[in-house]
Amino acid sequence: MKRSKIVGITLICALVLTFTGCSGSDGDTAPEVLSGGETKTAAEGGQAEGAGEASASTYHLVYRNVDLIPGAEADPAITSLGDDYSYFESPSCAYQGMDKVYTYDSVIIRTYTLDETDYINSIEIKDDTVETPEGIYIGCTSNQVTAAYGDPGSDSLIYVDGDVQVSFITDQAGTVTGISYDVVSE
Repeated sequence: MKRSKIVGITLICALVLTFTGCSGSDGDTAPEVLSGGETKTAAEGGQAEGAGEASASTYHLVYRNVDLIPGAEADPAITSLGDDYSYFESPSCAYQGMDKVYTYDSVIIRTYTLDETDYINSIEIKDDTVETPEGIYIGCTSNQVTAAYGDPGSDSLIYVDGDVQVSFITDQAGTVTGISYDVVSE
C-alpha cells in the first residue's frame, strides 16, 4: 500500500514538473523552434513573404516566414510555403466551390472559394514548435495568454480583432492544448 502511494506521489510530481515548464514569466521558456516552425513579427525584420501585408491590428500567424492571414487570398501563401503538404478538398457547405485543407508539419490551413478565388478561412497550430507573434505556443498557460493578449472579458480565451479571431483551447489545468485563427463570420 505504501509503495503504491509513493509511486502515485512520484507520478503527480512528475506531471506537475512537466506542466510547469511553460509557466515561467520570462521568454526563456519557449521551446526551440524547429525547421518549418519559425515565427517572425514585422518588428523583427519586416514583412514576411506570402499572403500580402499583415495589418498591425489583425491577428495573423507567420509560418516558414510566410504571413498567414485569415480572410487573405490563399494562393500566394500556399505557393510560398512549398508543396510539402497533404491535401484534401470537399464541396463547400457555406460557399460555392470547394473547401480545401492543406496540412503541413506544424499547421493546418483551411480555405474556401469565393468568386473563383481561394481565401484562408482558418489556421490551426498542431504542435509546440510554432508560436504566435505574441509568443504563445501549445503548452503555455492561460495566464501567459492573458499576459500576452489581455483579458478576454469572458471565461474563454477568444480574441477578436476586425475580421479575425484567435482562439486558445486549454485543458482543465489551464494549459494551452490548441490554437486556431479564424475568419469571423457575420
